[in-house]
Amino acid sequence: MGETHITQILDKHCRFRFRGGKQAFGVIWETKDGLVFSSKESHDRHVSGKHAEYRNDLLFIDRDDVMFAEVID
Repeated sequence: MGETHITQILDKHCRFRFRGGKQAFGVIWETKDGLVFSSKESHDRHVSGKHAEYRNDLLFIDRDDVMFAEVID
């Protein structure tokens, strides 16, 4: 996915297809450390400030790993 497309789906609940064919539902957002993918619930905890104890729920990804995204909410 190009730069323009990634910015259109940041912080939105989506259905994703990643490199290698894996599909998942979740949210991608930017942190100071890079792009993060997680479940919608983990994203909501992060946004609410309760993210410290849920750090293991986060997966750092490269924008080139996202092959397809469809906003679902």
